[in-house]
Amino acid sequence: MSRQFLLNRLLGMDQQGFVNPQEEEYVDRVPEWTVEDVVNWVKRIGFTDYVPVFEQCGVDGDLLLLLKDKDIKEDLEMTNGILRKRFLRELKNLRKSCDYSCCNASEVAHFLSNVGPDFREYTYNLVNKDMSVDYMKKLGAGDLQDMMKEVGIENIVHQHKIVEALSCIDEEFQSNDSTDSSETSYDVYLTYPRSNGAELASLIKMQLELRGISVFLDSHQSNHLSKHNLRLIHETKHFVLILPTGGLDSCLVENTGSEKLYKEIVAALASDANIVPVTDNFQWPDQEEVHEDVRAVSYFNSVRWVHDYQEACIGKLERFIRGESMLKVDSPFSMMGRISMVRSRKTSGVSTPNSKSRRSSSSPLNPHLLTNLLMVPRSARKSNLSLVSND
Repeated sequence: MSRQFLLNRLLGMDQQGFVNPQEEEYVDRVPEWTVEDVVNWVKRIGFTDYVPVFEQCGVDGDLLLLLKDKDIKEDLEMTNGILRKRFLRELKNLRKSCDYSCCNASEVAHFLSNVGPDFREYTYNLVNKDMSVDYMKKLGAGDLQDMMKEVGIENIVHQHKIVEALSCIDEEFQSNDSTDSSETSYDVYLTYPRSNGAELASLIKMQLELRGISVFLDSHQSNHLSKHNLRLIHETKHFVLILPTGGLDSCLVENTGSEKLYKEIVAALASDANIVPVTDNFQWPDQEEVHEDVRAVSYFNSVRWVHDYQEACIGKLERFIRGESMLKVDSPFSMMGRISMVRSRKTSGVSTPNSKSRRSSSSPLNPHLLTNLLMVPRSARKSNLSLVSND
């Protein structure tokens, strides 16, 4: 899978770089269905015995989409719990695959689809209560959750994700608005795990800015990565990654790979950014434990943070960002069969975590390996990768 393909996937683009329309084509315009259309659907899903009661109650498409479990049990006389679960499953799938353009609900449907594939089923319930995306953004979190309960969104996790997604839209809009009136290009995109590292990230941001290096640091604690931030990663040359203890836990194979930090690293790798990990009491996981998409991050020059020597650490980080390295030869890992993991770049090099065992980022460089490397023919030294990656 190419780096550009990964970046396009994160940005919601196709392989040619164009923004994807809806991935699926929605055909059934259920809100416009007649009673006869509903009856045909009921037969199609295997509930022919209940056709008379649907006809008697005059269930059209509008009513079908708004049915609740209580309505199905009491009004449509589907008292068997297993049958009712089967029917609700079919109804849920219908709600997710419905074409809502006929009732001016495409925007809400698209928003919910971006939150998650299962969220689209809530579209008609929200629109029936005159809820648009803009109006939901204006509601406070408490009012928004009360409204969602009223329209039948009982799942607390789903409520939370919708609230979070709406807040991220606000953040993205604010960021996009600022692009028209202020300077939005940065020298460095700085990030850290949501669970730890905020204090060190703030300190590094302040120190780099004092040295004339502009830094973007997302202060929001949201786990959602906006398209604005993804584009910043794509456009920013340097990507500084704070790694405290357990900093790559969200990128392990055993996890889902959906965390914000994982997406940021994938985007930085896909964009060919100069990645500089800053490790603070951090040990690199075994390569086999890390998602394949982000494994290459362990092969970049890193700065080991020592709190008693902050000035020296910032100085080293600044040299990596400005490309001021004292010794520049090809990566030693290319001499050890690891060339597939090393990407040619102008200002970054390779860090020293061992792919077979956990090791502190402070491991010294083998002097015999250094001697051999200095004997590499001049023709083989095409890159200016820095060999010195750890204190």
